[in-house]
Amino acid sequence: MRSSLQTLYSYWNEVRRGRIAPQRLEIEPSRIAAILSETFMLEVLKPDTYPYRLAGTRLCEMFGSELRGKNFLDGWSEEDRRGLESAPRPQAPRVPDPSPPDAGAVKADQRRFRVVEGGRASGKYDKR
Repeated sequence: MRSSLQTLYSYWNEVRRGRIAPQRLEIEPSRIAAILSETFMLEVLKPDTYPYRLAGTRLCEMFGSELRGKNFLDGWSEEDRRGLESAPRPQAPRVPDPSPPDAGAVKADQRRFRVVEGGRASGKYDKR
């Protein structure tokens, strides 16, 4: 059985077609319907503002509320939040490793997939 991360990575790679990242409008959530409930996408507006653009139902159930529109950083302690806000912002997307993590070592895995808007890489990431 394929992991959610492998499914997402395969779709991401297909859509980006060798480019650094796909265009934002090229992403079709219906193409990842099987894993959509556990997927979220963030938008970076400012160093302290990362609203959820999409939040799957499984994630919302885990947090007990609708996450869409809420700031991702609101879920962090003040100390961690300051660290995240002051961290250098990535200049180029990371290329995720599609191999599944050791199931015994990790309970949750988080990868970033950058999107492109208007022909240039934006500050927006799809996170999973």
